[in-house]
Amino acid sequence: MRQQQQQQLRAKNLPWSVPIDHVTRELTSVCNANGWEIEVYVCQLKNCRRKRDTDKHHQGSARVVFTETWAAVQALESEIILSSGHSIHWEPWPPDEKMILEKKEADVMSSRSDEASREKIRLQRTAKRQRRTARRLALTAGIASSLVDRSQILGERFWELSKPIPTDIIIDWKNTPTALDPAAGGRLIGERAFRKRGTVQAVALCLNALVSPLKKIADLGAGAGNVGLALAYHTKSSLLAVDCNPEALKRLQSRAQETSVDAHTLCIDLANSIDLSDCQAVVAVHACGAVSDLALEAALKENLPFFISPCCLGKALTVRSDQENNLDAKHRAARPDIITYPRSKWLHSQLAHERYFAHDYLFRLLASAADYGGERDDASAQINTLNRRILQRRCKRIIDRDRLLVAAERANYAVALIDMGDELVGSTYLKRELLVGIPSASATLLYTFLRRFCRRRRAL
Repeated sequence: MRQQQQQQLRAKNLPWSVPIDHVTRELTSVCNANGWEIEVYVCQLKNCRRKRDTDKHHQGSARVVFTETWAAVQALESEIILSSGHSIHWEPWPPDEKMILEKKEADVMSSRSDEASREKIRLQRTAKRQRRTARRLALTAGIASSLVDRSQILGERFWELSKPIPTDIIIDWKNTPTALDPAAGGRLIGERAFRKRGTVQAVALCLNALVSPLKKIADLGAGAGNVGLALAYHTKSSLLAVDCNPEALKRLQSRAQETSVDAHTLCIDLANSIDLSDCQAVVAVHACGAVSDLALEAALKENLPFFISPCCLGKALTVRSDQENNLDAKHRAARPDIITYPRSKWLHSQLAHERYFAHDYLFRLLASAADYGGERDDASAQINTLNRRILQRRCKRIIDRDRLLVAAERANYAVALIDMGDELVGSTYLKRELLVGIPSASATLLYTFLRRFCRRRRAL
């Protein structure tokens, strides 16, 4: 019995992609060339539960029976290479239990040593990453502070509302058609529904006060119409919904057909030219990344008032390639070649004061710090410290001013940075800024609107 076991070996590392009969013939031929008489039993594949097993013909090993003991001993000490380039690994069949136990003990000791080494490396990498983050935050804080210290009045056409926008217009959502309600028709719940309703109310207030007559609204990056449909209904105007997601526009059109809202859809990338000549205002709420900049460019091209609420600023730092024709969710907010940062001459000149860093790198630091999300009320969920949240908010306002001043510098717009306020979007919501721009011919309307709520202009 012992002699029989010694005459059997396991051949491992057989090519999976080669059929069993081919492996059997080649292994037999190679062994016969060495003077070994053998019988080959390739281990068949039991099941193919994983996708990676679909192209396998066997388990990659075989039981080889030698007619002579000396041949099996010689095979253990030999190296056999098949025509496919695979080197055969031999081991006893069945494996020696003592050898298996010793191998397991060696593997355990090795894994413990490797685990300790990995833990040490992980701690070193974590400490290095924390130091790098601390240096980057310190540099960002210095840039933001220097911008504030060197700031002057940004001009007669830049305003910043010193307190949250009032709630002069209260929308009765109970009497609003279900399909137009962001909560019911938009299938939003909880805080998201509350904030979306508040945003609609804030934009509706600005539209009614600053745009007259208002016959048609262009909602750029409209999505499923959670904002555009409600705005068109409550301002008694029609809607042009523009988005590059056809499925979202189908949902918007279906919701509009259930009500009296006159809605038209256009499925196109905002980086392309869009005809907005029959519209009186441009709206882009929660326009991710460079979508906010593209919406602003579309408004300036047609000399239209704009009302933009940016978000996901970090996505704008990703450059869109020319090959991306069918944009997925990741690349819709990426920056095309027609958009460059910083946007305004003001921020470009301010960052030029820095001696040791390029202005585009400094802008990336500001935009990365500004790209933050909201936090829950419970203290355990507040990951960032108070100082870091203050820095993030300051950086976001700098980026928003940079966008607004493009309209003031290039098209002589009257612009304002407005806080939508706790009453409309909640106290913990951080994406609360509304960028408002009015052509110079209607600048008096914006001045009159803002004087009701703030006593003086504010710079940074």
